[in-house]
Amino acid sequence: MVQLPRREESTTEFVLPDEGTYTLVLDRLSEERPSKFEDKDGNYPPEQEFYFKIINDEDFDGCELRVFVRTNTFYDGSGAGQPAKAYLISKALLGPEFDPDQPPNTDDLVGLKCTGTVVHKKSIASDGTPRTFANLTGYAPLRRRRQAEPVVEAEDVDDIPF
Repeated sequence: MVQLPRREESTTEFVLPDEGTYTLVLDRLSEERPSKFEDKDGNYPPEQEFYFKIINDEDFDGCELRVFVRTNTFYDGSGAGQPAKAYLISKALLGPEFDPDQPPNTDDLVGLKCTGTVVHKKSIASDGTPRTFANLTGYAPLRRRRQAEPVVEAEDVDDIPF
């Protein structure tokens, strides 16, 4: 049995990555559950937590970032309003394989990589102390190296098609 510490004796150690753009991997997902916040119609839409880890960074490798994603919409933002977070993240993780007409299963996104932009946000904790947290805002596909075109060597100058 372990005696848990009192709140004032507790320590919370977490890494706050610097603001900037990082390479991320979608490490894991939470179970889907109703949101803590109601939408404009007074409903609590289903959401899932996406846990990203920073990779390939000397200072923040392995740092985890959590994003709440509503799973009831896959809107692309082509009309009025913002695109859905699920749409933006899927587009970044799938890159050229992304098909907006075929929404992916979120489980199929785990293990895929993209880039993301971290912005610091400030808030006030329930006990009145200010806090700063990392907010993951922008997502983009990783740039992939182009495959070199095979070089065809002509045996005779007359074989060149131009």
